[in-house]
Amino acid sequence: MLKWVATTLLNRLVFLTVLLFAVNALTRTSCGAGDDPVSQIGKAVSSIRQLADTLGRR
Repeated sequence: MLKWVATTLLNRLVFLTVLLFAVNALTRTSCGAGDDPVSQIGKAVSSIRQLADTLGRR
């Protein structure tokens, strides 16, 4: 049980770290300076979904 909890927490932490890196990369490379953070987070989430779909097909 403890191993399952530790693995789940570690997986969530890795996911949040990747999400933060994606949002950070989008804010640095965004062409539109007027983009609000909510739209940038939406772009990051859609990019992560596309990546997960692509990796899931292999």
